[in-house]
Amino acid sequence: TQSTGSSGINAEYGRFTILQFVQLLQQHITSKVDDTRLNAVTLLVDVSLKSKLNDSEVTVLIKFLCGRLSEKYNIVPKILSGLTCFVKEREIEPSTACSIAKELFQSVDVQALHQDTRHNAYSLVYSLLHRNLLSLLEGMNNEFVVSYINLIDGEQDPRNLMLIFNMTVIVLQHFNLDNIEETMFDVISCYYPIDFTPPDDSEVKVSPEDLRTRLNNCFKANNKLAKHAIPFLLEKFSSSIMQTRILSCETLKLCITSYGIGCTEEHLILIWNDVKQEIFGGVNRELRERCLEVISTLFWVLTIPNVKNKSLDPSQFMKVVFDYCKEKLSYSEIKYIRPTSCILTSIVKSSGAGSGLVAEHCLDWLTDRFLEHSDINMKNVLLDEMVTLLGDMQCEPARATAAVIHFQWKKLEGMFLGVISDKESAELCSSGLCGVSELLNVYHMTEQHKKDEPR
Repeated sequence: TQSTGSSGINAEYGRFTILQFVQLLQQHITSKVDDTRLNAVTLLVDVSLKSKLNDSEVTVLIKFLCGRLSEKYNIVPKILSGLTCFVKEREIEPSTACSIAKELFQSVDVQALHQDTRHNAYSLVYSLLHRNLLSLLEGMNNEFVVSYINLIDGEQDPRNLMLIFNMTVIVLQHFNLDNIEETMFDVISCYYPIDFTPPDDSEVKVSPEDLRTRLNNCFKANNKLAKHAIPFLLEKFSSSIMQTRILSCETLKLCITSYGIGCTEEHLILIWNDVKQEIFGGVNRELRERCLEVISTLFWVLTIPNVKNKSLDPSQFMKVVFDYCKEKLSYSEIKYIRPTSCILTSIVKSSGAGSGLVAEHCLDWLTDRFLEHSDINMKNVLLDEMVTLLGDMQCEPARATAAVIHFQWKKLEGMFLGVISDKESAELCSSGLCGVSELLNVYHMTEQHKKDEPR
């Protein structure tokens, strides 16, 4: 069988239209013998794919194949692969695209099929989404989402899940989720966290990291999921399994960044309460680092310029955080200094605005705490953390903080010079020298900032 210059099917004994060819195979396609029907459908699909068919003939063939999707499962794989090829290679009518999707959803119990046939079904939907997205949106929209959820629900094979997660991102980003976002979230969240380890001798070339990345993409794809995803992730954060807690922090950070403050604001205090407890009382270093990253992300979305949200006053949440840090440092216990400093550093590194907030609201208070302490060990630790904080404030994106620090110059300078002249502690003296060095760096940054300002 070969293509010819005109449309139709070129067979060994003459030319046929697609309708004539179907009629020629009719008795075999409707045979009661499964193998006969399979061979007839296979021949029809293979010959058609190699022939030059016009658009109307393609439509006729697709309509015929869709009508056979209720066939026995040994014939369905060939029909699915044929439909997928036509969708990938031909421009099909919008109504035809919708017909394919509807017939697949209604006629095929995908979860009852073998793994590779299920993959064929998902590939067909994936091709429709890529090639005919607008048609599906206009012709089905919410109906498509409901049917799609039923199609993928219960899938377990990692190879198929890779494709499903990619498709789900498209569905979440483009289709109307009104009244069904919770159902959609329930379907994807049942896979969280990914707990998959391929056997050493497995032919499945899928890694847990690949699956996690794609599942995370689903979580963050639509901010309408925020009211379900954030409480879900905070619940996972309380898991007794450490890896689950770490993964939940990573996903939470991605979701906060994607959802924005408008969809995250009602959960701010809940998030803060959970992560601060781990930072001050946890024992796992990696989890503590992930929690600090969450705080940094929160302050990044809080301080994004030109983001208007009438229902949220960011200063309220910031005050809660800073007041808690001040409360912890008011205790005369060294163990609270380092965690508090880490929180402030994470805010400094979030954005230039976050750095400026720490400089404005905390540096002066930290200086007072140092000056009022009499315990040398407390003063040593506190001063070291202040020097580190000043150093972090000179790195991008915190350079603009230099101007804020400049207003507190005299007080900071007096503290560091006083420490240098105090011979009670060599360690304090060394930290004081480092502090003076950091202040000089701030001075140079401030002068450079003045030169760079537009005149």
